[in-house]
Amino acid sequence: MKRDINPKRFAIAISISLIGIAIYSLFISSGKLDIDDNCNPQGTLASIRSFVQGKSWWNAQLSLLDKEVTRLREFPQKQAVVNVRVRAILAESRHSLDSFYNAHPEIPPLKHSPAEQSQDWPIL
Repeated sequence: MKRDINPKRFAIAISISLIGIAIYSLFISSGKLDIDDNCNPQGTLASIRSFVQGKSWWNAQLSLLDKEVTRLREFPQKQAVVNVRVRAILAESRHSLDSFYNAHPEIPPLKHSPAEQSQDWPIL
């Protein structure tokens, strides 16, 4: 037996869903930095959230901005650690390949580009 959809109930359900989405969008933080370079809300939704949420939105943005500043300050040190690890892995890989080709002279080494053959490849 096929059931017909009541248009009034359907409209009410859609309206309630849209209201729920609007409330969620306005009152729940996006969890991302929503300000531009001049510390103005970036985009229409961020502007509305800043108006509706007021000080709590700005405090959340300040916290996110502090985290981003800390991340950017720590990035060079973290990148240096990664570079050291990658260089060690590359050196180990080159050593393994050299050992392999020395043990198996019948297998010709793979040809690499001049950049790959240099000591600085990859540039880190």
